[in-house]
Amino acid sequence: MGMEEADPLLEIPLHRESGKALYFQVAEHLRRLIGSGALPPGTRLPGTRVLSEELDVSRTTVMQAYALLERDGAIRLQGRSGAFVLGKCAEADTLAKREEILDLASGLPSMDLVPVKYLSRALRDILGLSAEAALLGSPPEGLELLRRALVTHAAARGIPASWEGLLVTAGLQEGLSTLLKALAISGTRTLWVEPLTYPDAVLMARSEGLDVRCLPGNPAAIPECVSRMSSLDALYLIPSFHNPLGRTLPLGLRRAILAETVRKGAWVIEDDAYGELRYGEESVPALKSLPEAERVIYMGSFSQVLFPGLRFGYLLLSPALSENAGAVRRIRTGGASSLVQMLVLKLIESGNLARALDAARLQMSIRMEALAGALSRELPEYPFSRPEGGIYLWLGTPGLDGTEAVSLAGKRGIKLVPGREFSVLGESMEAVRFSISRLGAQSLPLAVCTLAAAWGKR
Repeated sequence: MGMEEADPLLEIPLHRESGKALYFQVAEHLRRLIGSGALPPGTRLPGTRVLSEELDVSRTTVMQAYALLERDGAIRLQGRSGAFVLGKCAEADTLAKREEILDLASGLPSMDLVPVKYLSRALRDILGLSAEAALLGSPPEGLELLRRALVTHAAARGIPASWEGLLVTAGLQEGLSTLLKALAISGTRTLWVEPLTYPDAVLMARSEGLDVRCLPGNPAAIPECVSRMSSLDALYLIPSFHNPLGRTLPLGLRRAILAETVRKGAWVIEDDAYGELRYGEESVPALKSLPEAERVIYMGSFSQVLFPGLRFGYLLLSPALSENAGAVRRIRTGGASSLVQMLVLKLIESGNLARALDAARLQMSIRMEALAGALSRELPEYPFSRPEGGIYLWLGTPGLDGTEAVSLAGKRGIKLVPGREFSVLGESMEAVRFSISRLGAQSLPLAVCTLAAAWGKR
């Protein structure tokens, strides 16, 4: 790559009264120059100090602009060597030769998202002050103080609950397994799922003897389907930041579905594993928060996005199911780890859980923006909808079977999941699922460039 020196006297018009952040204006102007070819690949941009003096802005402003451009894959920061313009997919070949596997498949968080500092502090306090309580076990339903704290946490999101009806679980999988068994004991015979859904939910339902049937592929048709159900039916839905589709059901449709479940006496399982990861300030309310939520069973967690290895989740149950679910817990596991429960309680009480979630939301938003931007640039003919939160994005691969797309990506060091793995009927499809949990925003555009090359689009 060449290293032509850019004119340090770049004339970047700044509109200081526009309300648009100065760093964004700088980045936007440089992006236009790069796109037009005025700043060709290999060009070294002015140093942050030099450019800040020329533009009469703070050095931080320039550093933020450069960071934004690097996130989008437009430039590369090389320490003291400076910032260099990248060409379209300029680094793809280099990336393909790296030994490191770029994981766009796993839902596990990267270590920069794990609040190690907060966890270490909480663990030290617990073992120093409450070691006996932390290590000797808890009631099957969970520690009362934690259950009360979780109810308060849920209430902050508009989700009403009583601590008596809250069951602490050793992760969402264990919680779902317990719930499905409790539903089967209570008389439920059929679990309705979306044609594309979390595959383990289907496996667990069948293992409990439930008949698994598919809801319509078009979410708008779900209320009509529910209208033909009975009290022997239950629905499993991921209404927010869906796995694998990434989509969020609109409020009107949520209310229509719930109205029918109340009328027919069917249960709704709301899997809200990623509900805490909304990108903006505003978010569609959880099913459980709506007036029509009489038949909703809520599954919540934040360990999935912060510390999945600790295995923590919770269920908000109706009195009709609490007794059976509690009995299942006593028989199967006896309850969740006391130490994990006390860790979560400490994080909530200290405010550190909220801080960690805020940081995760910001990082995921930045990563999703980087991924969506790269896909739009490098694979414009491959359709996708940009998620409003969560960690998953569904990409259509027209003309290319998803399994083949994953195989080609794997040869270039990129891990993805084929759409077929989420099909209840096991149908092949031209689609793949992305996860942004493991890769930082800087790596995502380069990964997409590699995919474009792997799929013959460059």
